[in-house]
Amino acid sequence: MVGTSGTRGSLARCGTNVCVRLVWIGLVLSGCAVLSGCSTVATGLPANGGSSFDSGAPGDGGADAGFSPGFGGSGSSTGGLYILGAFGIDLVTPTTKFESAVQGLLSVQQGKGAAAQKLKDASLTINGVNVPPTSLGNFDLADASGLTIAPSSSIRVAASHGGDAAMLQVPCPADVVLTTPKDGEMVMPGESIAVAWKGTIDYQSPLFPPQLWLIEYSFARDEFAYSQLSDPQDLDATKSSATVTVPSTPTSDYSDGYLVELVVPGLRVLNDGGDTVCRLRKRVRIRTR
Repeated sequence: MVGTSGTRGSLARCGTNVCVRLVWIGLVLSGCAVLSGCSTVATGLPANGGSSFDSGAPGDGGADAGFSPGFGGSGSSTGGLYILGAFGIDLVTPTTKFESAVQGLLSVQQGKGAAAQKLKDASLTINGVNVPPTSLGNFDLADASGLTIAPSSSIRVAASHGGDAAMLQVPCPADVVLTTPKDGEMVMPGESIAVAWKGTIDYQSPLFPPQLWLIEYSFARDEFAYSQLSDPQDLDATKSSATVTVPSTPTSDYSDGYLVELVVPGLRVLNDGGDTVCRLRKRVRIRTR
């Protein structure tokens, strides 16, 4: 599956975000597979494949949002309305030509657990900007015209349905700067390269550790292939550098480089209003030919 292809439009943008979401879903599920008796506490997904979410944590979705470390933000709900964004709100810099700087797929449901009902006619805003629903009743943040979110900011996610409402206040991580390698730097296939950054990557967010990815990329097309990427490297959050090895040969014909992507999950928000997290995805491009 290629992350970006075709002409720009809702399908191209939706395809990109679906690829991103599938990558993250695959990551969580592969991590789950090595666990005995794996359940929703490991996957972050409903056991019955439905739209509901139960983290398995004490107080999930209740008023007790004072988990520490790794939890933060705030939220509220009336009428049992619940905002679900278990795979996060991503702030992406820099973007490729088919991407939006703010990405994520949210949904709104009534209730939690086995009795939860996904609502396809709810309304949702991010920092006051309307997010139109998709044909499946989800909310693709790439479709929110004019939406901008900065690192260190607090995102207000608000949903309504009839007379019911839910709200999440989601803190984003402080900005992180990739200092090595430099954007556009030439590297050799099979070479081990140092990746260094300035800034905090340690928010001890449950489910998602800070990670480093290598994603095949075409400089000529300004496109990447999320289907062709390295296994993610979980990072020691106390460090400010790591080493990755460039594959000896690319797996896609058009690739002439890679995106080096540093993923920094912030504090997870889990309370009456819903469940989500804000993440930074910081990138540099490296050339292999």
